[in-house]
Amino acid sequence: MCGIAGILQLNQNNLNSKIMNILKGQAHRGMSSCGVAYFENLKKGDFMNTIKQLVSPKDFDITDNKINSTVVIAHNRAPSIGEVKIQNAHPFTDCTNRIALVHNGTSSTIKAVRPILQLHSHKLHGNTDSEVFVHVLEDYMNNNDDLDKAIKEFYHYLKDVVDTHFTILVMVENQYIYALRNDEDLVYANNDNEILIASEYDAIKDAMNKEKYTAVIPTDEALIKFSKKNSLYIDYLEGKPDQVINI
Repeated sequence: MCGIAGILQLNQNNLNSKIMNILKGQAHRGMSSCGVAYFENLKKGDFMNTIKQLVSPKDFDITDNKINSTVVIAHNRAPSIGEVKIQNAHPFTDCTNRIALVHNGTSSTIKAVRPILQLHSHKLHGNTDSEVFVHVLEDYMNNNDDLDKAIKEFYHYLKDVVDTHFTILVMVENQYIYALRNDEDLVYANNDNEILIASEYDAIKDAMNKEKYTAVIPTDEALIKFSKKNSLYIDYLEGKPDQVINI
């Protein structure tokens, strides 16, 4: 069992402290490592950055790394496949640093795909199933100009072919977070300025800071697209809201 988290904001607002609070709120889900991935808003374009530490959520500290972004995903790990080392800490990125992925779940069968990816010049640095997933998704995206379709094909590959239970967050560029759920925990809460995503409701409560939100637990099988432009958008590509809580 691991903890996953994500935040998507229209305007930057205490991103560092909020993502750390979400991880601390679900610390019991994984104590061996923590990490975040985000796109820095630089003058020459967005640049993917990751911070990983082999510490528990209560000791995870990114206050010195001011996140200059409005989109972030994060993870706290309880290892199931792969030992405790920085190369196995989430989030994982693809070869081009276009996408980042965090994962809760286990799939021993996906390891058979690793040699195929390496033959196609993918660079894998650890030995987790989760790192394999991000490069499989990279291939789906390279072969499809329609982002939603590529994510959907990847979702069905994991659900129907790999046949594994999972919840995955995928951050694409500085605009999208996709949530892929198949019988593992997922909840999100939103208001006009931000969307908070976590494995557990109590974890996002710690980041709400007494603001008003609508919290949603989706159906056990769901594929959700969180995006931003002039407003925040939540689109169910598959599944639907199951429980809705006004806070």
